[in-house]
Amino acid sequence: MNSIFYIKFLSLFNILFHFFYLSNTLILLAMDVKKVFGSNLKKYRKILKYTQEELAEKMGITPQHLSLIETGVTFVSAEIIEKASVFLKVSYASLFYNQEEIDGSENFMSKIDNIIHEEISNAEKNIRNRIRG
Repeated sequence: MNSIFYIKFLSLFNILFHFFYLSNTLILLAMDVKKVFGSNLKKYRKILKYTQEELAEKMGITPQHLSLIETGVTFVSAEIIEKASVFLKVSYASLFYNQEEIDGSENFMSKIDNIIHEEISNAEKNIRNRIRG
């Protein structure tokens, strides 16, 4: 009995490890970094009540360029990321997280729960089949 529990524990641990590694990789691949960055830039600009013109001037770019950044059409250099962080008073990292990752939205968490449940069920079936031989 203890060995079966140990096998289940190891299988569950292995599944969870691979799931979280895979899901984080897929999230990074699936999300549009330009759009996330632009959306966050706009959000923090509005929190500080800067107009596009005001922030663009501080950052040394045109308002048109800032508009393209905020809509995710174009990306920025490291220099502009640094300036945005300084003028908006936020960390570099906060400019690259989308709200779903920050909040752990209910829909997102529900998807994770469903995937974990399916993987555990599949692992239990595989373990039973392997034990039966």
